[in-house]
Amino acid sequence: MHKGDILLGDRGYYHRKGVACRVLQKGSDVVLRLSSTAFPLLDHDANPLPLLGLLRTLDGQEPGDWPVKFENAEKIYDARLCAIRKSAVAAERAKRSIPSRWQSKSK
Repeated sequence: MHKGDILLGDRGYYHRKGVACRVLQKGSDVVLRLSSTAFPLLDHDANPLPLLGLLRTLDGQEPGDWPVKFENAEKIYDARLCAIRKSAVAAERAKRSIPSRWQSKSK
């Protein structure tokens, strides 16, 4: 990995320590598909980010982006959250793919 590289990571295959120590501190960047429980984000004041509230502000298929932060080993790192609302078809497909044991807990 070299300064200026951009890495692509998928949820479940990354963690804050790896992003902070192995990517950002070496001058590289990373694009991740977010897992909000494994990689919690913070707002500009380093408080927990109200993720669902932000995502609910998305309008149609227009993308949104917000400056965010994350913490690792008591150090705060700057980041950017980018999101786009799923189409109705994609949202329905995602709902069907959720295991039934998880669906019952959310009702």
